[in-house]
Amino acid sequence: MRKASMLFFALLIVWSFSACSRAAIKSDGSQTETEHADYITHTEYPTQAASPAPSPSAAEQNMPAASNASITPPENNSGKVVPLQFYTAALDYEEAPVLDETQVSGVFSERDIDGMNQVVYRRTGDNINYYTYLTVNGIDYDLGFFRVGSVSDDSFEFCGLNKAAVPGDITIYMMIRDHGVDYASTAYYGIIGGIPDLIYEIEGSGSAVQLDLDGDGVNETIVNAGGSTSDAHYVIYEWDLENGKMQYADPQKTLNCRMFNYNDAENLFYAEYMTSEQPPVTWDEFIYEYKNGALLLVDADN
Repeated sequence: MRKASMLFFALLIVWSFSACSRAAIKSDGSQTETEHADYITHTEYPTQAASPAPSPSAAEQNMPAASNASITPPENNSGKVVPLQFYTAALDYEEAPVLDETQVSGVFSERDIDGMNQVVYRRTGDNINYYTYLTVNGIDYDLGFFRVGSVSDDSFEFCGLNKAAVPGDITIYMMIRDHGVDYASTAYYGIIGGIPDLIYEIEGSGSAVQLDLDGDGVNETIVNAGGSTSDAHYVIYEWDLENGKMQYADPQKTLNCRMFNYNDAENLFYAEYMTSEQPPVTWDEFIYEYKNGALLLVDADN
């Protein structure tokens, strides 16, 4: 057992803005009364018939039902293989609309990306949120909501469109929509026929990251879908651009652990089980590597 000192993924972005307003922002700028945006929808169907597939939002945002209670950890059987339940969602390929210039009340920043021009702007009647459009071959395409709060050169450089190391035969760009209150979504775009297409969007508490988790030379994508670093809850995505599909697994639900973290220096996942809620809080920790769509137990601290 050990006290609650956690290894946190160094690439995780912590999003800290005022929590005085927790309304969600849709891509069209309207708001809902829920904490998270609800405009990200995908067509899903399970790769196995074991159980109905949850939506990506449910898989990425919800903690297991027992996450706040003491959970009995598994036995320490090094080498044990834990198969993951993968679900499949159709990639979106949604063309960005041509910008309605009458809705632009001011331009705040712009930058070049591979000969295209990305611009951050305000919409008429909205002095809270920033939006963005992309100019391709002289035509402005509206990419929708970009972020709340302020926009600096550094934040635009990091959160604006950048090439993503996604496996496939077309160039994919990723953009981070910062919704505030520890909530972001990573939008993946491809330029198809000269038009930006939204291919897929992943929700989490920070940016999604592309890494070769299993050493097969093909990158996966991971994101912390928990509400903050203290609720680490990594989801694993496998791209299949050729067939227009995305496969994703939620290991925390499979393992029924309190937290499921990732250490990039070791390329290992850490399943954390709370064994005592009374001070000093104690944890059991099980360490896994990701191989061939499954988790392989390599060590345990219990």
